[in-house]
Amino acid sequence: MKKYIPFLIALLFMGTSIISQETIVEWNFPDDSADSIADGGIEENLGKGIYTMGGTSNISYKNGFETKAAQVTNWQEGAELKCFVVEFSTQLYGDVALSCKLSSGGNDPGPRDFRVDYKVGEEGNWLPVPNSEITTANDWETGVLDSLPLPHNEFYNQQSVYLRWITTSDTSSAGTLVEPSGKIKIDDIVITATSIIGVDELFSSQIKIYPNPFTETVILESVNEIGLCKVFDLSGKAVYSSLLNEESQKLNLSELQSGFYSIQFFDRNGQVIINKKIIKQ
Repeated sequence: MKKYIPFLIALLFMGTSIISQETIVEWNFPDDSADSIADGGIEENLGKGIYTMGGTSNISYKNGFETKAAQVTNWQEGAELKCFVVEFSTQLYGDVALSCKLSSGGNDPGPRDFRVDYKVGEEGNWLPVPNSEITTANDWETGVLDSLPLPHNEFYNQQSVYLRWITTSDTSSAGTLVEPSGKIKIDDIVITATSIIGVDELFSSQIKIYPNPFTETVILESVNEIGLCKVFDLSGKAVYSSLLNEESQKLNLSELQSGFYSIQFFDRNGQVIINKKIIKQ
């Protein structure tokens, strides 16, 4: 059965290369509509806004990288507390990546040090995005993230995920303590991802799940070796997990409430190889 693994991995990478990255949500703050609402993306995300937490000023819209940017003051004493926040959906998408630009004021320097955190769903816990530390300066070249990959399994096919840009020290970009007048601007927030629909189609003949809809159990049959399967509810919460060691296996899902679920299969390296919808009657 292990002879199928190279074929499985090859198909996975072939699928993600055929299906190109697309923007699922972005905030560019154009001159004619400088507000908090997303300026582009998929339909589910077009009403999403950017806001702050921790006690900053209200967002205003000033000169940005090319058009306008979201500007905030009152960052003093804000380390690990004050932040920009966005929420969006990645349903039917994977391989999610983040691009953004932060700039600090010149005469009124804002915080120098930021980090990007994420959480899944409103009740999730904030965790740091690897390699997301940002150092700001009075320009649009220093505080930049360019297509930073977001944690794959956590952002894969989620109804609701959050990102926050949180200041991690009270030092300004000028090396002094941050004053109430210190400014930070954020601009060109772009979230890209790859549709998983085509990837699922590549594996649909390799993995079978039945019956669907089901009442208590589902049967899994696969010609490929799979390491793990997880079942998620519509909020993105994992409600079932099982290691898989056989070509055919019965999954007891009798404790789940009636409704729609997403079942994901992972290879031995922990990477998602397929996602399917199942219905509990």
